[in-house]
Amino acid sequence: MNRIDMEHQPKLSSVLNALSQSVVILNAEGCIVHFNDPAEKLINRISPLKLELGRFIMDYLMDSRESLLKSEIEGVLKGHANIFELNIDLTGHGDTQWFELSFMPIVEEDLLIGASLMFRSIETRKQTELKMRHQLNFEQLIASLSSRFITISDIEQAIDSSLEEMGRFSNSSRAYIFEFSADKTHMDNTFEWCQAGVNPQILELKGLPVDIFPWWMAKLEKREIIDIKDVKLLPLEASAEKTILDQQDIKSVLVLPILIKQELRGFIGFDKLDSIGNWNPEDVTLLKLTSEIFSHAFERRLAEEELLNYNTELEITLELLQKAQSQIIQQERLVGVGHLAAGIAHEINNPLGYILSNVDTLKQNVGVLGEVYQTYENLKKCTMSNIDVTESISNIEALRKKYYIEDVIDDLEELLSDINEGLQRVSKIVNGLRTFSRVDQGDHFSQYDLNEGIENTLMMVNNELKPSVQVETNFANIPLITCIGSQINQVLLNMILNSTYAIKTRLQEEIGNLYIETRSDQEYVYCKIQDNGGGISIDEESRIFMPFYTTKPVGVGTGLGLSIAYDIVVNKHKGSIDVDNAYGKGVTFNIKLPIVQ
Repeated sequence: MNRIDMEHQPKLSSVLNALSQSVVILNAEGCIVHFNDPAEKLINRISPLKLELGRFIMDYLMDSRESLLKSEIEGVLKGHANIFELNIDLTGHGDTQWFELSFMPIVEEDLLIGASLMFRSIETRKQTELKMRHQLNFEQLIASLSSRFITISDIEQAIDSSLEEMGRFSNSSRAYIFEFSADKTHMDNTFEWCQAGVNPQILELKGLPVDIFPWWMAKLEKREIIDIKDVKLLPLEASAEKTILDQQDIKSVLVLPILIKQELRGFIGFDKLDSIGNWNPEDVTLLKLTSEIFSHAFERRLAEEELLNYNTELEITLELLQKAQSQIIQQERLVGVGHLAAGIAHEINNPLGYILSNVDTLKQNVGVLGEVYQTYENLKKCTMSNIDVTESISNIEALRKKYYIEDVIDDLEELLSDINEGLQRVSKIVNGLRTFSRVDQGDHFSQYDLNEGIENTLMMVNNELKPSVQVETNFANIPLITCIGSQINQVLLNMILNSTYAIKTRLQEEIGNLYIETRSDQEYVYCKIQDNGGGISIDEESRIFMPFYTTKPVGVGTGLGLSIAYDIVVNKHKGSIDVDNAYGKGVTFNIKLPIVQ
């Protein structure tokens, strides 16, 4: 026996038996001198030979299909270390499992005396990565739907396109939308997408009584998602629904409610004719957001219909409002802002809400003034005809007291001022969206104002910031830089959202601080983003820029935000991004970008 056998056996046996990983120790000739129990179980599963001391390691791989594994073992016996991942067939029948393999030479006094082979299962991690990729694809789909409803002026077309995209993503046979009548007694199939070979039914499904689906409707009224994985397993109380679904050869169905102003106004459905449903809980959670996006689309369609019904007296106000809406639709094209759609909608809906309210009040006031005007006309006729005007004057006085005419007149200017203020707010948001998305410049290098980019990004996330985060900015007079503006905006968005999440998670009910500073020298501009969100633990600090690494709970973060920011700044713009971490207090990100590329 050589030195690795005689001198190290007691220590190696003690160490190996304490490890959960599979470990095999070879001597310089490639013969097995040590192994632990996990290694014995693993090798015995992938090789017909029993793992034994003294045998040549390649004896166990002669019939293996893993040529890479053979090659790496040959390499480590020549002194080459390596760590890699491999999907190993454990049975020869497709029962694969992912392992991380660490092959290290054992050298003593510059002499190769053996090698260690370590096998660690990473199957759980790989499955988590697959799950996260699926979730990321789903989130990108939601972002695409949100962007479409913002950028396409034809709502009907946007709904059709989005329904098809959802149907294809879910591998459904048919995707459709039903809308209820105003009294909720009947429903119409108004939108439909069918997979190739599936017969459309939209023309036949009109004017259906809603009471044919009593169990279905009861769940929708409770704002529940109906996930029927197998129609055959429907409960007895859903017998009416089961009969209808069976008649259409539907094997599974998923249904989401459509709400307009918090009132149930219809539903979105996904049928499968060839298999049972396979939606997982995470998908269903994301589908709730999809339902909200469609609900907002129908709310917008309804709002547009209401706008068309206002009389000519409000024509100028409506024209300005439609212009602002058109700007939002045509200019706002930010793909990465998909998950902020609800917040942006909230920022726009606030001024629109009081505009519409003031318009309604203004309409009433105009009616009052019209009535008073008619009374004055009657007084004028009486005066010209030498008729007693006592009654007309009395009528005028009565109207004055009834409607408080002076207050009505005083309110006109305030109402118009509020309407104008609301429209200015909408216009500011629209212009901010256009500048933030920089859709006119695409992925081309052009002149960019970093200070303006920060301001527009803060406006985009305003709904996320309030009321928990107080923002302080300190902008120097910096030069324009040459960059891809939309990508730098994405970096700023990711950084600010990360800080906001950290502040809200740590401080909860307290108000946190977010400080953003810019400066420049002859070659670079600098941006500092600092928060008091508690910082990053020492163990996590070195991994924050790694793809798919996140400290957020599953379903909250994908682990790509900082990785994407690093790639944009360092790889695409030849800048740098580093972190000053004060664990327990907060974190500072320092971004450096060249002025000229």
